Amino acid sequence: MKKLHQYDGLTDRDVENLNFLVNASDEVLRDWMNHVDADDIDYAQELLEMLKHRILDVAAERSDLSVTKQILARYKVS
Repeated sequence: MKKLHQYDGLTDRDVENLNFLVNASDEVLRDWMNHVDADDIDYAQELLEMLKHRILDVAAERSDLSVTKQILARYKVS
């Protein structure tokens, strides 16, 4: 399977940032939000929207959700 950024034009750094957003605890996210500016929050929202749309696209393309599970697995804490 191709990596997420190959589908959506994300850079490796975007994928790392998305990984942080998906795996961070509530406490870490609250702390992060208290130390960043509005542009950083907008960027984070854009990344999460891309992931959401990619998951919905995959789900629509396939009745089998195995690809969707593979995409989500990349962002689970090991």
